[in-house]
Amino acid sequence: MTSEAQLKEIETQVDEALAKGAKALTGGRRNPNLPGYYYEPTVVVDADHSMKLLTEETFGPIIPIVKVKDADDALRMANDSRYGLSGCVFAGDKALAQRLAEEMNNGSVSINDSLVSFIVTDAPMGARKDSGFGYRHGAAGIRKFCQQKTIVIDRFGLKEEFPWYPATRKKSVQIRHLLNLLCHSGWSHKLRALKELIRA
Repeated sequence: MTSEAQLKEIETQVDEALAKGAKALTGGRRNPNLPGYYYEPTVVVDADHSMKLLTEETFGPIIPIVKVKDADDALRMANDSRYGLSGCVFAGDKALAQRLAEEMNNGSVSINDSLVSFIVTDAPMGARKDSGFGYRHGAAGIRKFCQQKTIVIDRFGLKEEFPWYPATRKKSVQIRHLLNLLCHSGWSHKLRALKELIRA
């Protein structure tokens, strides 16, 4: 790990999961054979979404395995997080994998691969929810280094522009009738509004 604080964060998440009934098939502790910030590769089973290990960002060598009823249950659990950086779908059914990937609330999803979206430099990669904002790679990744500005020029130089300038009582009446025409339901209301608009 990069720091003692990050190592403690991993320990806290794994220890909480084990205390709530999860089991570590391997690992589950600091590596006792190495000095420094080392944590053993860990596989955890019987975890659920009451545990931070499944709801918080871990950033460690931890793999929690969760049994699901079906693909839709897996999708529900995958989206049950305030984070949405990236995800992976492994499936023999390509159509099912495509549907799940489209419905996952992540910035990027790899099908039958892991993290390949990160190395496809032409494809923008970003995040959703609390995983951050902005994009890397692709045109969107370049644009984040730019400041965009919009400048609009009136090419015709009109002295008057409906409905903005100059403001007059007549324009306000016309706008009110136009809104009645567009927003009222029923043909009788619309016809009345149209007559009033023409008369105004």
